[in-house]
Amino acid sequence: MRSNLNAIVALFLAAACDSPTTINQLAAVPSMSRSDAAPVHMVTGGGQHIGSSTEVYGFTARKDGAGNVKGQVQMQLGGLPAFHGDATCLAVSGNSGWIGGVVTSSQDETEVPVGTQFWFRVIDNEASGAPDQISFIRLGPAASICNEMRPAMPHVAFQHGQIVVR
Repeated sequence: MRSNLNAIVALFLAAACDSPTTINQLAAVPSMSRSDAAPVHMVTGGGQHIGSSTEVYGFTARKDGAGNVKGQVQMQLGGLPAFHGDATCLAVSGNSGWIGGVVTSSQDETEVPVGTQFWFRVIDNEASGAPDQISFIRLGPAASICNEMRPAMPHVAFQHGQIVVR
């Protein structure tokens, strides 16, 4: 029985080695290189902070291999009118993410005009079991501050929701 198996393996190997397409087939294996459009970093989140007033957050931002940032931010803050914005900056270090952007629509443009830049920091605490956190939203030059990865204290805990930093 063992000699029959050895004979079959020998015939298979001989046929494979004699095949003129074996080398060409190996050359046709596609490359597995990463596209510049593939996300390098991604930060998503949604939830609430309930303090003296309820604040509701929703955001997603991704940065690709070419450094392009795309994403959306929706905020309903206790002391400010609700606004929507485009993410224009994303920086990630460990479990922290910084998102910067520009307001594209506002519930009250006298307080938060369209075109206003903003930034904030989030912390994904899933690994430690502590609540995820978000800083206060800052109005100001988004890209420069986002890329500097400033501390942006204080941070408040999400009571309902989750933040993911990758």
